[in-house]
Amino acid sequence: MLKAIVIFVIAFIAVCFIFLGIENNISPSFNKCVAQYFAYSEAICTLRLIDQHNGFFSMVAALVVACLTSVLAWAAIDQHQHNREVERAYLSAGGGTVKVKIIDGDSEKEKTQFLINVSNHGRTNATIKSVHWGFCDDMAIWQEPIPNNNRGYDDLIAPNHRDRGLFLVDIDGSINDPVIFGEVVYHDIWGHEFYSRFAQYVFPKAFGENLVDAPPSVTRRT
Repeated sequence: MLKAIVIFVIAFIAVCFIFLGIENNISPSFNKCVAQYFAYSEAICTLRLIDQHNGFFSMVAALVVACLTSVLAWAAIDQHQHNREVERAYLSAGGGTVKVKIIDGDSEKEKTQFLINVSNHGRTNATIKSVHWGFCDDMAIWQEPIPNNNRGYDDLIAPNHRDRGLFLVDIDGSINDPVIFGEVVYHDIWGHEFYSRFAQYVFPKAFGENLVDAPPSVTRRT
């Protein structure tokens, strides 16, 4: 907004200088008036000129007011958009493995599944709309594969809520060292749609590292 006001002030000063140049060099009546007065001749003759051409100067004043109103309106819209960007939700997605006990009659066995979770790093609620995911190896991720699984969702996540589990998914056992990738689609409180993409090793490497080297398109967030 400060930039817009500075531009307006500079433009207004430039118009004033142009007006003074015109009245000094073009207007014969103004020059004749100046010759009749000695003290404060510029001020007196400027006022007389404005009085003689009040219609024209009223129009100029109206244009100046309209320009100022436009500048202020533009600044207000820009500030409103900036506030939305600051206040909106920002989600990140990922997850980790979970061991689940499965009871089949009298037998009980463990099964490892992947829990997809999200975190809201923003200042307002987000509405999760859908989740998409798939599995591949760490070389195939550079081919930018398309998730082959999806699930509709319609639930809120509050601001500053970390690692909220959404649901469990079965791990593709045909891949030796699987990478899970996908995206979470969500809306902010104004109904605008965004997404958070992720890619990570299903089973963490040394020191718990699970991030996989992937192209930006696979891990991009909006």
